[in-house]
Amino acid sequence: MSDATGKPGADILHEVIEAYQGALLSQSTGVSSPISNQPGTVYSQAHAAATLQSGVVTQQVISTCGMPMPALSKGNYQFPIGRAEWSVVNKVGKQVIIQKY
Repeated sequence: MSDATGKPGADILHEVIEAYQGALLSQSTGVSSPISNQPGTVYSQAHAAATLQSGVVTQQVISTCGMPMPALSKGNYQFPIGRAEWSVVNKVGKQVIIQKY
């Protein structure tokens, strides 16, 4: 992602600082944070306290029959997921896939 947006290292820096901020938040309460989509998570606070990511990540989920699928809510889908792709717009305005599942 950092290479695609022309900001090498920006995203690993974001991840390291985000993890550090999450650890500080959990340490201050004495309670470990659950994963990012669970009640009681400190993810949103840690993410906001970190340096900015190099770009905006977009997710596209494709059904098993090849049709794009919008999320119903919080990542829940009506049909079986065939694949998912995450992309970012690069420094010249072209969409670049950075991860596939």
